[in-house]
Amino acid sequence: MLIVEKAEEVFSLKNYFTSPSHHTPDSTLGITYEFRSAANLEEALNIYNGFYPDIILVKLGSKLDELISFCTEIRELDGTRHTGIVLLQGASTVDPNLAVRCLESGADEYIDRKASPREVCARVHAVFRFKIANDELRSANHRLLIQSLTDELTGLHNMRSFGKEYDKIFERALSQGSGFSIMMLDLDKFKMVNDTNNHLVGSYVIGEVGKMIAESCSHYPGVIPARYGGDEYIIVMPSDNPQATMELAENIREKVEEAPFVYDGCVVNMTASIGFAWIPSGYKGDTETPIKAADMMLYRSKEQGRNQVRGMMLRNAVDFDHIGRLHLVNGDTSRDHNHVARLSNIKFF
Repeated sequence: MLIVEKAEEVFSLKNYFTSPSHHTPDSTLGITYEFRSAANLEEALNIYNGFYPDIILVKLGSKLDELISFCTEIRELDGTRHTGIVLLQGASTVDPNLAVRCLESGADEYIDRKASPREVCARVHAVFRFKIANDELRSANHRLLIQSLTDELTGLHNMRSFGKEYDKIFERALSQGSGFSIMMLDLDKFKMVNDTNNHLVGSYVIGEVGKMIAESCSHYPGVIPARYGGDEYIIVMPSDNPQATMELAENIREKVEEAPFVYDGCVVNMTASIGFAWIPSGYKGDTETPIKAADMMLYRSKEQGRNQVRGMMLRNAVDFDHIGRLHLVNGDTSRDHNHVARLSNIKFF
């Protein structure tokens, strides 16, 4: 609690809240107060910015415009605007509309100067209870939001969240003239894990690979990893060169290959195939094409032996729906000259 009052008054106000005679049912909730004090509103703001109290108790003596400015400044801050503000009427207060004006300015409670110490405590406790309930509600809503955007098994973004983040990165790349990459990963012969062991072991492997991906991606700013579905993962990475994308992909591939997955007495060894599409600055195309390109490169990685990384650079939009998969998987344009023009925008890695 931050008390704004003259020094000699602060001591008595503190005693209100520490006196055993003023204990309320809040005591059973473990509610205790830590105090700070300020002689005026200017000093209070300076203290507030480092202390962030749950309650501010102001004994009126300041000019109303200063008080309104004080309340407004606190209410405008996203991180602190839920602080409870309690105003205690001063001895010299004469404005009959002061209570309404203070509450309209953002105060949560206005206490008449005739209130007993017990009533002051009760009213402050009521504001504090509301503050706690509001904090818990906002925290619960935040958890629900995170859950709605997170894949439960891996802790990565789900596709709903990924779609939003991918759109942001795509639009930023186009507007700022920067590049980005889309990467897709698939666990090799994963079906055998479920067939040989059980689906709990398979779920464990998927979750652990998700953790590996998250750890690797954490070293690259702005990277968004997500679970695409089943044992497939997708990553979008702001990148102005394909080397960084290849580096991240190889890091993930090596982690999967080197780690034994041990669960309920079962030991599983896995490898992963990865495909990516690097989109340099100046790309002109839609959001789906880079994902299709990464998916094609994932299949290229599979077809060329698994447990490897394959990629392409995509400068312009390509009609993947009318290019045979064989041409993209093999990078071979010699079999059909009609595909040469379409593949001229692609460079393989």
